[in-house]
Amino acid sequence: MTGSRDVSFEAVERIVDGAPFANAIVDSTFEVRHCNRRWVDAVEASGVESVIGTSVLEYLPPRERPRAKSRFDRVVDTGESVPERSYDFVTGTGVTKSATGSIAPLPGDDCVLVMLRDVTRRDETERELATRSRQIEGLHNAAIRINASTDAREVCERIVTAIEDVLNMERCMVGLIEDGRLVRGAASAGFPSDGYIEPTIDEQDVLAIRAYERDEAIRLDDGDEHPVMRDDYPWKSIIFVPISDYGVIQTPSESTYAFDETDVELVSIVAAHSEEALRRIERERELAERSSELETLKAVYSRVLRHNLRNSFTVIKGHATAARERARRYDDDQLQSATEGLIEVAETMLAHAEKTRVIDDVMESRETTRHRLASVVAEAVERVESDHPGARIAVESVPDDRFVTAHPKLSIAISNAVENAVVHTDDPVSVTVSAAVDEADETASIVVEDTGAGIPPAEITPVREHTEEPLAHGSGVGFWLMSFLMRVSDGDLSIENTAKGSRVALTLPLVESV
Repeated sequence: MTGSRDVSFEAVERIVDGAPFANAIVDSTFEVRHCNRRWVDAVEASGVESVIGTSVLEYLPPRERPRAKSRFDRVVDTGESVPERSYDFVTGTGVTKSATGSIAPLPGDDCVLVMLRDVTRRDETERELATRSRQIEGLHNAAIRINASTDAREVCERIVTAIEDVLNMERCMVGLIEDGRLVRGAASAGFPSDGYIEPTIDEQDVLAIRAYERDEAIRLDDGDEHPVMRDDYPWKSIIFVPISDYGVIQTPSESTYAFDETDVELVSIVAAHSEEALRRIERERELAERSSELETLKAVYSRVLRHNLRNSFTVIKGHATAARERARRYDDDQLQSATEGLIEVAETMLAHAEKTRVIDDVMESRETTRHRLASVVAEAVERVESDHPGARIAVESVPDDRFVTAHPKLSIAISNAVENAVVHTDDPVSVTVSAAVDEADETASIVVEDTGAGIPPAEITPVREHTEEPLAHGSGVGFWLMSFLMRVSDGDLSIENTAKGSRVALTLPLVESV
C-alpha cells in the first residue's frame, strides 16, 4: 500500500511541477512537502529546497492564519475543496502581496494541494487605473473651472489648485511670460515666497526657460546631478511643462524620481486647457480694446466728421442754390446745369448723413414699441410728400385698428421704401402703399409698390445676404437701413422687381390693440 501511495504522490508532484501557476503540497501539520518553481518565485525564495519543510502558515499574515488552519482541517476531514478566494500573503523577504487561491484534497497521507495566483500586479494596475480615472474626472472639472477664469492670474491660481488637489502633487508654481521675463503668476503655499529670481527668456540654462523656448516638457529626476539646480532649493525632482507661449507650470518634489511620464502627461493636460483659457482671455481683451477704439472712432465720426460734413454740404447747397438763381436771371444755362449738379450731390450726401444718423440711433437702442399701422404709414407718407411735393402716392387698404411691434424708427424705414420709388426714376411714377394682415402667421406686411423701372440687382443682393457692400458706395444705404431696422424689429424685408415695377414689403409681428 505504501508503494502505491508513493507512486500516486510522485504523479501529483509531476502535475504540480507542470502547473501554470504556483502550487504546493502541504501535509496536515501545514508543512510544505513539495512545490513548483512558480511557488518559489511567488514567495521570493531562493529555491525549492529552501521551501520544503517550512510551514505554509509562514507565508500568511497573522490575521489570516486561524482561518487558513480551519480551511485546511475542513479539506482534510471532508475531502472537499475550498473554492478560490482572495487573500494576502507574505513573501520570504517580508513583502505583502495579493493573491487568489484554493485548497484541494489529495489522495493519501492527509495532504492537500494549495494553489496560488499572484494578482499583486493586477490589483496594482486596477488601483492605478481607478486613481487615473478619478484624476481624469477631476481634471475635467478643473478644466471647466480654469476655462471660466476671467483673467490670467485667476487661471494660474486654478492651475495650482488642480495640480495639488486633483493630481495630488506636493506643490506647484505657474510662471507667466511678461515683458520678456518669467514672473510668478501663482504658487502653492509650500513654495518659497522670497528669493525667486525672474529669469529672462534669454537664460537658456534655466530649465523653465528651456522648456518654454523648446515648447516641450522637461522632467528632472535627480536635482543633485543637475548643475543648474540652485543649492538653496530643496527640490530633488521637478517637472516643467510649457503653456504654449504664455508661461510654464513647475511641479517640484523633495524626493528623487517622484514623477513618471504619466505625471508629465497629466500636467500637460492641465497646460493645454490653461492655454485655451489664456488665449480666450487674450482675445477678449483684444476685442474689448478694439471695441473701445471703434467706439472712439464712432464718436469722432458721429460728433465731428459727420457733423462737419453735414454743415459743409448744407453750405455748399446754399451757395449752389444762390448761384443757380443768379444763372436763371442771366439765362446762363451752363452755370445753371453745373449748380443743379452741385445741389443734387449736396442733397444726396445730406440724405446719406441723415440715414447714418438713424443707423447710429438704432444701434444705440434696439428696443421695440407698439405702432398703429394706419398712423405709422401716414407719418411715413407725409414725410416723403413734404420732401417731394410732386410725388404721386396713394395709400390703400391700411387697417386703422391693427398694431405691430417694431423699432421706434419704423416710419423712417417705410419712408425710405416710398422715397426710393419716388426719386430713383426719371419718369413720373405712381406709388401705392398698402397693408396686409396674415392672421395665421400673426404678422402684418406694409407693402410699397411702384410703376418705375425697377431696383438694380446690385442693390437688392447685398441686402438679401445681409452684407454691408451697399454702404461702401452709398447707393444702397436706404435699403440697408430698412433691412437693419427689420432685423432689430424681428421682422423681414422683401425686395423684388415685378412686371409693373418694384415691390418692397416690410413684415412685422402683430400685437393686440391696447
